[in-house]
Amino acid sequence: MRIPIHAENGVVVDEATIDEVDGMVVSACRWRLNRRGHPVTEIRVDERKFSITMGRFVAGVAPGGPYVRHRNGDPLDNRRENLVLSKEWLGRTVAADSTLSELAVRAVGAMRSTATPGNVE
Repeated sequence: MRIPIHAENGVVVDEATIDEVDGMVVSACRWRLNRRGHPVTEIRVDERKFSITMGRFVAGVAPGGPYVRHRNGDPLDNRRENLVLSKEWLGRTVAADSTLSELAVRAVGAMRSTATPGNVE
């Protein structure tokens, strides 16, 4: 499934690839490219704003958690089979059960469970 990537002026500048199973939730968000070429969106939880990449969103990893790598090196290919969680994170190895901030985890959970057109930025 293809997801449009928008420029600031709203024009579609590219497309990302995801699995059909993720389509409804991912397509409810407005995606743009960050400086590194990764699709990102913004979410709000408890009046705080978080940016999250499409790869992290699809993998269910909160902002600030382990890196999500793309097996084929293409940040626009966010099919689950192409995403790998990396234990190398911020220059150190993290345990598989490392604890993320409660707020960041709630942000991803809220986004995935309640995303419908109009309530996710």
